[in-house]
Amino acid sequence: MMSISVKRCFFSILLICAIVISFVTKSHKGFQISNAIICTPLILIFLLRLILPEVKIFDNISKEYSLLSYIEKVGALANLLLIEVWIIAQIYCLI
Repeated sequence: MMSISVKRCFFSILLICAIVISFVTKSHKGFQISNAIICTPLILIFLLRLILPEVKIFDNISKEYSLLSYIEKVGALANLLLIEVWIIAQIYCLI
């Protein structure tokens, strides 16, 4: 089982790749590729949880912000900022 920090790092890498593709292509095609980069892992995890509920991917996630460690808080903030930049990049692709 991977720790939440590793999972958050992988998600950050996916976000950075999606942002770069959106800004480089500046087209509807970039919009679609960027969405695929973000949505595909999330859909696969969702399907995995439906098919194999005994597989616990997110066992050790804290549900309350106050219970997160300092590293988890920094990672959550970094991902929030990356998500905001990704949304701006998506809007930029559609203009």
